[in-house]
Amino acid sequence: MKKFLSMAVALVMVLSLTCVAFADVSVDVSGIDTASSWDTYGASYEDDSMVISLDDMNAIVEALSEDGSQLVYTITNTAGWFQVGFNADTAAYSNSGDPDGESGYVAYTVEADGDNQKVTVDGKAVYDLITASDWYQLICGGEVLLNVTVVSAGSETAAVEAEEAEAAEETEEASEEAAEAAEETTEAAAEETTTSPATGVALALVPMAIAGIAVVGSKRR
Repeated sequence: MKKFLSMAVALVMVLSLTCVAFADVSVDVSGIDTASSWDTYGASYEDDSMVISLDDMNAIVEALSEDGSQLVYTITNTAGWFQVGFNADTAAYSNSGDPDGESGYVAYTVEADGDNQKVTVDGKAVYDLITASDWYQLICGGEVLLNVTVVSAGSETAAVEAEEAEAAEETEEASEEAAEAAEETTEAAAEETTTSPATGVALALVPMAIAGIAVVGSKRR
């Protein structure tokens, strides 16, 4: 069992290294210092005014194509509202007044990140929206966009599987060590049980031997 778990851990680690499609993508976009109603950070077309290069934008979009991917926007946390995401033929951005996406925006979750906040959305859902359009722009309003990260489901799953396999291996080793210790304790107890009666029998024969010697001595007299 231990050998099997070791092989599984090694296989997961090798696959996580070879599957480059599962690599996370993170792009710093903190080049815009002040937010307007709509700041444009990158686009599907070449534009020197964009903070994100076309190569970086393509890397982000490619990573979004993975099923289960998560798109994480790191934005400032100074105003009472934000709109962040992709503007396209169909709106692919999130609005702070519509976290569930019931008003036609992209649903999101938000959490504090120091002085900033992280807005997380379904990456594949965004990918389907923007690739169905002829163009798209990465935009943010109300707050300043600082970072865009795509967390791949594949890389996250591989890491979890590796951790689980390693934990299982450690548990198996601990179980084997406990079993070996229990076996040694059992063997020691068995030896003690076997030795005690033999010693008792030997001691019980001592009076008989003394009595026999006494009889022999009395006969000689």
